[in-house]
Amino acid sequence: MSGEESDSESLEMYWSGYLIDPMGSGDFAFLFIEDENMTTLNYIWMEDFTDPDSNQIYCVLIPDWKNSSNVEDGVYGFEVTDPFMMCPHVADGWTYT
Repeated sequence: MSGEESDSESLEMYWSGYLIDPMGSGDFAFLFIEDENMTTLNYIWMEDFTDPDSNQIYCVLIPDWKNSSNVEDGVYGFEVTDPFMMCPHVADGWTYT
């Protein structure tokens, strides 16, 4: 997540969006999905998005589909995982949302 990426390391995104604090704190997170099957939802929070060396949180959420053969039915929730050792929420017990 820090530094410049070469073309071979660039990230393809199927969907992306932001979570913004409705109370106006200025906090926000970036969400993205890499493939149309929506197998994972990536959650990134940074203390300062203009500084790649600032405090960062990166969690990968795995959908718990209501009907795995029809994603249009939605999800029950998400399993929260920490594959990059950057998601302190998992150690705090936040493993499902």
